[in-house]
Amino acid sequence: LLSLNLSSNRIGDDGLDLLIQGLPASVDTLDLNWNEVTLSRQLSLLRFKKLYLWGTMRYLLAAHESSLHRWPTQNAALNV
Repeated sequence: LLSLNLSSNRIGDDGLDLLIQGLPASVDTLDLNWNEVTLSRQLSLLRFKKLYLWGTMRYLLAAHESSLHRWPTQNAALNV
């Protein structure tokens, strides 16, 4: 398993954290396009080389949002 594509879901902190922890280390791409994602705490999203969020409605607390803006784009493709 190298990548995972999920779409049209409602995902919260606990569900996304469980998903991230349960994925094998070989998964370097996470596609969450067209989801409703609610994040109120920081999660280990930096493990992915590519994270796709296009068309995704995101509800972020200010602390997490500022963390997302500091994403190291030289190492990751972030489609928002």
